[in-house]
Amino acid sequence: REEVLNTGSIKKVKSEKESPSGDESNHSHFRVPDNTYGFALDDSKFQRKQLAKFFDLIGLPLNRFSIAGNGQDEIMGFEDYVVNFVEQRKNNFVLLIVDEN
Repeated sequence: REEVLNTGSIKKVKSEKESPSGDESNHSHFRVPDNTYGFALDDSKFQRKQLAKFFDLIGLPLNRFSIAGNGQDEIMGFEDYVVNFVEQRKNNFVLLIVDEN
């Protein structure tokens, strides 16, 4: 971060939010924690395929994500399924993506 002093000169100040390397835009070393599970709900077949690719892209293996939305039964049961999962695994992270319409 830079601050302009009363004299007009610029002083570099290290912010607590800055990464140690000083490159705030470099997230190349980020990894989704191993105890992360993904859930998605979308009624569009195409969107469900895209969501599967997204979960794969962020490093979630097939056994750690679930995508629902193929029919009324999946849609109506999704909330209970996710709530039960979260209640049984309180020490895990959950990434939840839900289509709003």
